[in-house]
Amino acid sequence: MRDRFLPLVNGEGKKSDESFKDIDALNSAFHQWLETDYHRKIHSAIGMTPLDKYMSQISTVKHVQTPGTMDRLFLKRETRKVKHDATISFDRQLYEVAPILIGKTIEIRYDPEERQPLYIYDAGQAIGTASECVMRDNARMKRKKKTSPPLSKTHEKTTNKRARKGIQETGETNSQTSQNTKNTKKALPFKAILLDGEKDV
Repeated sequence: MRDRFLPLVNGEGKKSDESFKDIDALNSAFHQWLETDYHRKIHSAIGMTPLDKYMSQISTVKHVQTPGTMDRLFLKRETRKVKHDATISFDRQLYEVAPILIGKTIEIRYDPEERQPLYIYDAGQAIGTASECVMRDNARMKRKKKTSPPLSKTHEKTTNKRARKGIQETGETNSQTSQNTKNTKKALPFKAILLDGEKDV
């Protein structure tokens, strides 16, 4: 930097070790060199000056109205499965999200340096931010209970019909078994044991 960059910024005739008074003086000298020298010399890789290359594609350049929105494009991204209590785990800490996200796999975005805040995205859409979970407050949160869908009238009639048929068949079977038992008893002869032999009665 001292041997190659500073001589360019200082200009010809100045020593590379010539110091600047402060950082503002250095920045001012750098921007002046950038505008008057670098942007206006033909670059060997593109065959034209950087300024001409930029102007040739000016129609495709999109300007950001709010530069702050660019920060989120460079955030680190991870996915998490939202638990039944509307919480996710991050850095060994529980965070609360909107109850509507329970059971979903969401995307969290964060600055790897600061780790906060945690931005929540669902299907690419920003939902909000996650907050640290307070167990006492989380336990009092009202949640929708999962209920089975009601049976259709056709299914209900079929089920009742099968149940009645099963009861009827069971009753007929029991009645038939009882009748067969009586008939068996009538068919079996009773044997009386006498002193002088056996005789059927």
